[in-house]
Amino acid sequence: MKRLLITTLGLIAYMSAIGQELNDLNFGRKLTYLNHESYDVIYSLDQNIPIAVVYRLESPAVAAPRVERPSDYSPDPLLPGSNLKDDYIHSGYYKGQMMSASTNRHDSTGMKESFYYVNVAPQTAKLNRGNWKKIENIERDLQDEYPYVKVLCGNFTTNNSTFIGTDYVAVPDYCWKILITPATTAKPADTLCYLFPNEDELSDDVETYKSSYKELEEYLPFTINEMIGMYESSGELPLKNFMMSMLEKRIKAQYQSIPNEEELIDRLEYNVTDVNDFKSKFQFAGMSLPQDMAVKEYIMEKCTTTRKFIDDQYLALKKKISTMDNSLSVFNLLSKPNVTASILGICPKCYLPRTLPFCLFPRP
Repeated sequence: MKRLLITTLGLIAYMSAIGQELNDLNFGRKLTYLNHESYDVIYSLDQNIPIAVVYRLESPAVAAPRVERPSDYSPDPLLPGSNLKDDYIHSGYYKGQMMSASTNRHDSTGMKESFYYVNVAPQTAKLNRGNWKKIENIERDLQDEYPYVKVLCGNFTTNNSTFIGTDYVAVPDYCWKILITPATTAKPADTLCYLFPNEDELSDDVETYKSSYKELEEYLPFTINEMIGMYESSGELPLKNFMMSMLEKRIKAQYQSIPNEEELIDRLEYNVTDVNDFKSKFQFAGMSLPQDMAVKEYIMEKCTTTRKFIDDQYLALKKKISTMDNSLSVFNLLSKPNVTASILGICPKCYLPRTLPFCLFPRP
């Protein structure tokens, strides 16, 4: 019991420290979605690393032959310009595979696709040859034990991340992996989650870096179920429809997030100390408070007069989404929540109409 308590307290402290750093997360300015036969990947086009890779492993057939490994990594046929070979040369980092080659030891297609550059990210020698490899061993053991294993993995960068090569390949600050097993007659369903710092000073005990999907999900651009749903939407039309439903839920939530009158007053009193403070915020924004208008009166008037504009924008955006003709165009908007909020005319931070000259974030 004492050892369990110490481990739990250590995990809490570890996740707390990580949480403080991941508040500065940076997923890049432009993401794309690549649908392969063996895995799907959410890829950062400006960081040149996978943000998330999702795949499903089946229990291999008895006595299935092992397939040959490719001699080198290759660009992704779905993504022109993805040959990053020169960036890794003399970089000091290993090519860390998200979907490992060894996991595809009996699958020729999976083996080939695991050597695409969109499936790798720079990892330190300690992580790549140590804990990351141990998790891959756990993954293969589960693959042999269960009818299938769902796997999600990827990388976190921050605004302080470094880069390698002339293509500016981002070096992740953290690498994560989630293993989901189904319930069987012998065992209940289980979810194993790990979050590793991408550094040379690591504990050899992988349990030190065990996390939970709820803790990891807090820092991911999409939920676990959303990413699995996208992966399991086989074919272009089902994938587009699933992403479209995600996007419609997103904008509906943003549209419904505008505070009521009581919350508006609370937000105002939380962020503004007095009338002079309010006027100074106006001046900072290059505006002035209308003569003889009370602060609360101004806030209420602005939010009321802009509601019709937001209503119209919401209906127009719903119509635009319904006419999108491919999954990539839907994903392009789905991956930019700040853009959809701005289109609606809502501040993505405080959820108030953008007609206000400043943001009233944080929220009380």
